[in-house]
Amino acid sequence: MKWQILVTFFIASVLTFSGCVEINDNNGNNTDELKVIEYSIITEAYSYNTNWTNFGDGFYPNDLPEIVHNDAGIYLADEFTKARYRINGTVKNIADHVLNSVIVNLIFYDGNNTFLTLEQLNNFSKLPVGSTWTFEYEYDFNDDYFEDVNHLEITTGPPSKEVSDG
Repeated sequence: MKWQILVTFFIASVLTFSGCVEINDNNGNNTDELKVIEYSIITEAYSYNTNWTNFGDGFYPNDLPEIVHNDAGIYLADEFTKARYRINGTVKNIADHVLNSVIVNLIFYDGNNTFLTLEQLNNFSKLPVGSTWTFEYEYDFNDDYFEDVNHLEITTGPPSKEVSDG
């Protein structure tokens, strides 16, 4: 009996650490249950006169005007006071069943393909078969790595690789 338990534990350990097991918990979705249909990235800056102004489709921190920061909170109407990357996307349920939740990972990299940060978006509403969910994320000028971001990878489900803050 002890031998059977030991063999069972060994097989379970090998499967778990070999990468052959598909990660799927009850709160997330398998990576083959959702498909990213479309996404867009816009670099924007804000001023009182112009509201949000587009400075490029993609990550273009060098194309932004000077972003003014005034501790007193008093700005001229034409000064740009905020900037962001606005990321919009749509994922579709391609599974053969209703999804109880949706997980979308935005993994940001620099120009050397070095991991910078990961943002996880969750939707805990039921997503019927064939339906879509639209997401929006704003990466703010004051967030870490704003000027270093060069590209991003969008994945679904629990992150499939270990990610650290370096």
